[in-house]
Amino acid sequence: MSATSEQYRKIDIESLSSTGDQKFNLYVKSNDDFVKFAGTEPAHQEKVRNLLKAGELTEDLYIDVLEQEEYFKQITGSLASVASDEALTPHLRAEKIYNVSLSVMKEFFENSSSRKILNSANDIMGAMQTCLEVTNQGFSLLAKTMVKNYPAYIHSINVGLYCLSYAGKMKMAQEETQILAIGGLFHDLGLTAISDETLYKKGKLDMDEIQWMRSHTEEGIAIIKDLNLYNEEVVKMAAQHHESFDGKGYPYALANDKISYFSRVCKVADVYESLTSPVVYRKAMKPLDALTIMTRDMKGMFDPKVLRNFITLLT
Repeated sequence: MSATSEQYRKIDIESLSSTGDQKFNLYVKSNDDFVKFAGTEPAHQEKVRNLLKAGELTEDLYIDVLEQEEYFKQITGSLASVASDEALTPHLRAEKIYNVSLSVMKEFFENSSSRKILNSANDIMGAMQTCLEVTNQGFSLLAKTMVKNYPAYIHSINVGLYCLSYAGKMKMAQEETQILAIGGLFHDLGLTAISDETLYKKGKLDMDEIQWMRSHTEEGIAIIKDLNLYNEEVVKMAAQHHESFDGKGYPYALANDKISYFSRVCKVADVYESLTSPVVYRKAMKPLDALTIMTRDMKGMFDPKVLRNFITLLT
């Protein structure tokens, strides 16, 4: 089969060991062609299982982009067992779950993939919640696991995990925990509508670029509504995470409790994650330095109670 590389995505072979009978085709690359290695037929699946068991599956494997939704559905559906696997260290469990979230969000942000692959987010955040609960570890485990870098998809994952950890610390109900975690993960989906040239620009943005950047809240609303799966509070988090408690934020200049509670939490997590990650125009701040700036120089931006709670999460 002759095809361009844009039609195929390399996968993590390790993910196959937990999917059982794969419901997608696997391909290998031969020169500039992609050749079918295994299909969904029982005999093909058995071949893959035997090679995995023997440790003899060493070739790079690829899937067709048209089958990504099924691929992510299967690997995220298996994460619950990873989260509870006592044979793995807590850090390894969290790392495996985190790496799957990286795959999903990177694919969406960087390759304009179908929005349907985001449907797997519930499984990812649910597995991470289970991991934190059964290992009796919270933020300290996440801190060891997180990648700190400036790509938008990494930032989104980390904010989602901060929100999840916050919900656990505050002993929020399961439904609220799910809303907060998914809303944090999805808060910046609208950035996919912004060019990388503007998103990662080293110098100051001009007024047109600033307005374009600010439009990501509206773009995020549209993406989440299009999924037609999530609570209205998740939509509000995409819309309101740049609002400020003092009413000086955007896009609606909301203040105090006019901003949804989940959005106020997301605001704190969003700014903290941004300050403690390296970006094109500055180095990452140390956690204490970031919190000092947030409590001293940015005080009016945050719900004071939420900020205090967030600080206790980190201590």
